[in-house]
Amino acid sequence: MYTDPETRMRVTGPITFLPKADATSWLAAAETDLRRGDDLDPTGRSMTLSDYADEWLTSKASLRPRTLELYEYLLRVHIKPALGHLPIARISSATVRKWNSELRSGSLSETSAAKAYRLLRQIRQAAVDDRLLRENPCQIKGAAAERITERRIPTLDEVGRLADVIDPRFRAMVLLAAYAGLRKGECFGLARRHLDLAGDPPKLHVERARVDTAERVDVDSRKFEALVESTDDLSLGVHERLARLDRALSMWHAT
Repeated sequence: MYTDPETRMRVTGPITFLPKADATSWLAAAETDLRRGDDLDPTGRSMTLSDYADEWLTSKASLRPRTLELYEYLLRVHIKPALGHLPIARISSATVRKWNSELRSGSLSETSAAKAYRLLRQIRQAAVDDRLLRENPCQIKGAAAERITERRIPTLDEVGRLADVIDPRFRAMVLLAAYAGLRKGECFGLARRHLDLAGDPPKLHVERARVDTAERVDVDSRKFEALVESTDDLSLGVHERLARLDRALSMWHAT
């Protein structure tokens, strides 16, 4: 045991040493780390992963609502039940491997398991940066990779047929998603004022995206703040189709 010179906390060894020589060896190594400025914050030995993860998540004020919701879910359902009660300094590589193996042996998809592992690795790396840990125990090769099945892309003819039969209110969204490559939230965030069909070439101004969470629906414009004006040239095919959709477009909210 020794007293940390900065915090004045009494720091005990990671285990109860039986031979006195082992205790002496650990104390000598700790004093060497102190002299070199390579010592760890002693609070890391007592703070649980659950408490540290909560503090880490609170510090991430710039997270988008959907990302925050995902992280909270992964912590609540997949990380905290198995590891949350453990001091962060006591979670070894073997502990992480066992947790990851159990996670993937159940009904959880590989994609969700990879997301949970990446989040744990990110939190543990933050603990390393905060000098609570000397190294990150999340070192499982390939565990963070997501293997996503390639989706079939509709042909232009299929896009046209879909646009012809869908409710006219949503026809413009189908065409813009296909021809301009917009994501669902970006399509839902569009208003009539974002389309400039009279321009040469016509322009689409992407300023915001609608974000659906379990609790509310937000309009997120933060992702576009760095862009003075994000525009896409509309292809001739979609321009001609949209030009014939004045009635459909007039149903859009004008804000």
